[in-house]
Amino acid sequence: ILFLMTFFSSLVVFQLSGRTWFLFLQILFCIIMLMSTKKFSFLPFSLINIIFLAMIISALSGLIGNQIFSYKKAAVVMAIYMIPMYFTATYCYSLMIKRNDILQIIVLAFKAMSFVQITWIPIQYVFYHLLGIDLNKLIFVNLFHFLENASFVRDWVWYPSGLTWHSAVLAPLFVISFFLFKNLPLKLLIIIDAVICGNSTAFIGVIICLSLYLAFLLLERLNQGKFRINPILMMGSIIVFLIVILLLYKLGLLKVLAERILYLWMRLFGNQSDASTSAHMQYYFDYITVLKKSNIFQILFGYGEGCSGYTISQIYNRYTGLGNWAVECDFVNIALNRGIVGFILYYIFLLNLSFKGLKKDKRYFIVMIAILIQGFGYNVQWDYILFIELIFFFCIKLDQNFFECLKKEKHEGE
Repeated sequence: ILFLMTFFSSLVVFQLSGRTWFLFLQILFCIIMLMSTKKFSFLPFSLINIIFLAMIISALSGLIGNQIFSYKKAAVVMAIYMIPMYFTATYCYSLMIKRNDILQIIVLAFKAMSFVQITWIPIQYVFYHLLGIDLNKLIFVNLFHFLENASFVRDWVWYPSGLTWHSAVLAPLFVISFFLFKNLPLKLLIIIDAVICGNSTAFIGVIICLSLYLAFLLLERLNQGKFRINPILMMGSIIVFLIVILLLYKLGLLKVLAERILYLWMRLFGNQSDASTSAHMQYYFDYITVLKKSNIFQILFGYGEGCSGYTISQIYNRYTGLGNWAVECDFVNIALNRGIVGFILYYIFLLNLSFKGLKKDKRYFIVMIAILIQGFGYNVQWDYILFIELIFFFCIKLDQNFFECLKKEKHEGE
């Protein structure tokens, strides 16, 4: 069940009555663990406990606020969904203490899920551009009726999004997978996916990963005095680079890469950014306006999970027909959902992962910094990412390595 739960965590096209299989598998896992242990377990970490408590308090804050009923309902429902997440993490921690193979099961499942996601994207791309078939719509909407929309379309342009409805869901997965896979072709595939998926957040995350990884590698070589230019290695690298460029050109992906870099540059630094970029940047200025319109309880504890969009609707009369919606920017979204208290607690947790992780393995630091930067302009703190971040936290506490546990297993088998 733990393997299946982790495997389906980002496969959000698998739904039942509008709820993901990931949620149902969390509940099933907790029920099995409760029946097995005959007790509820709680985490021994005050910071994690208070973070989840802050989510519950934000729901209460939403209830006593001035939101319409649909937002109050969403605040309560989203808080309830965090309860299985908390106990799932709790039982995982207790199992990780008792059994060495638990982390291996989680990582193996995450790796299998990542492989499915990063290979499904090029399959989607080929089917759509060669045969005119939208696989996600065909399979998950028309055939199985799992959900009403399983495709990512922006400005009337279709983009491959893996087994999700929006490629931003995969943006942090690309970052983690970049270090999980040692295989160079799979790393290149992740970069290609980030280029063709049409999501700048995903592309930025992979570029940050690659840049920080090379920077750390160079620093290590310089500190060890091993930085020497090997003519054979350099020639081989140049040949590989030229072959990759040729393949990209033949597949028509070199033009896509150039367009993606130009598009991202214009969005970030151009004289006229697109509507999406302008809206996301405007959220930071809108937050000041929201503070002026909020009571002290809402400022401190928020409007409830998934309810940050209510404040923007009040300012601009935007998306008023939606039952509830969230601001598409992690920093502002979390600050509005959970208030200043919840925001500070959560980002203390994420920064703690970054810098304590650096002492254990630089990959924790690179991954968390990339995800933090991704969150500056979009939502990437999805429920499955929270689960993995909690596993990161447990790994650091238990001196286990998320990125090396499968390698360790192999050595022990040998």
